[in-house]
Amino acid sequence: MKRFKKRIRQLTRGHDREAIEVKLARLDRYIRGWTSYFRLAETRRLFADIDSWIRSRLRMCLMKQWFKPRTRVRKMIELGLPVDEAKGYCQHKRWWFLAQLHHTRFAMNNRWWHKRGFRGVRFYMERFANT
Repeated sequence: MKRFKKRIRQLTRGHDREAIEVKLARLDRYIRGWTSYFRLAETRRLFADIDSWIRSRLRMCLMKQWFKPRTRVRKMIELGLPVDEAKGYCQHKRWWFLAQLHHTRFAMNNRWWHKRGFRGVRFYMERFANT
């Protein structure tokens, strides 16, 4: 598990100036291989926690890419947050804290990530379970 988390951290470094779609494609390929290897495991709750942690890392990456406070506020408004709540995103650069906020998780929910191409560990575990 340590090696898995270390590799996920490498794949989701925040200050890389590559598009999030590129990161998602690389991450998806790694997760698909990892889950096909561990598909016989019966720890569904652990995989749900891993998915949640990976989505938090991805939200953190996006926050780091939206470096300027004005950009963060504008992007959060585009995601559907009210202006008053979005203004809170311009006050500091605590990336992990911003990624864990309820508003951030609500705006960038599972459906939002699925539309961008992130399937996650649980998706592949369910897919490989019948094989």
